[in-house]
Amino acid sequence: MVEHNNAHGHSGDLRQQAEALLAGQEIDFRTLTPEQTASLVHDLQVHQIELEMQNDELRRTQEELGAARDRYLDLYDYAPIAYVTTEAAGTIVSANLTAAELFGVGRDDLLGAPLSDFVARQDQDALYFHRREIRHTGYPQRCELTMMKADGGSFPAQLDSVISPDHDGGFDNCRSMITDVTERVRADEALARLRHRESLAVLTTGIAHDFNNLLTTVLAGHSLATMDLDRPDRLPLHLG
Repeated sequence: MVEHNNAHGHSGDLRQQAEALLAGQEIDFRTLTPEQTASLVHDLQVHQIELEMQNDELRRTQEELGAARDRYLDLYDYAPIAYVTTEAAGTIVSANLTAAELFGVGRDDLLGAPLSDFVARQDQDALYFHRREIRHTGYPQRCELTMMKADGGSFPAQLDSVISPDHDGGFDNCRSMITDVTERVRADEALARLRHRESLAVLTTGIAHDFNNLLTTVLAGHSLATMDLDRPDRLPLHLG
């Protein structure tokens, strides 16, 4: 039993010496027996194999993470909806390629620019209150406003925003999804025009119906009045 403990302790000492050697510490090999030296070399070889296996696993993990990041960036950049992240002051700190295309600028031109630069003058207050509600409530917010393109054009947009962590762990950053709702607005306007025409048609039909009733009454009175024109004593009193 004592010999086993001594052997175990001796093996532990060799392991410590192997780790010390890997760490760059000097070892006096003159104090080691040939068996101890062989055991130390064996431990170093095993340790090297373990490190190589760990490095291979780490490389595989890094490759998987890199592939996942690339897939995420592709999904983010080429999503059909524009995404921007703004800091507390309203400056754009990240944006996808769809956002850059939507505003007609390069992505580098978006980064560092205030989001308000791309909002029509009459809707600046709407943007301000939108962002204020997000910070005060912490809940997602939605608003509709007119946004501007680099060439001076404009389009109606829906802004859906949520609070998000910033680099310092705070929650002043804001992630926004910007949707061009031009087609929806056009459809709403067309529907409104159709309903207006339907209302006019109903009104016109009602007027025509009332006019026909009135005309029928007039014609009936006229018919009665002209039945016995040769006998004035039979004329209705209102025509006498």
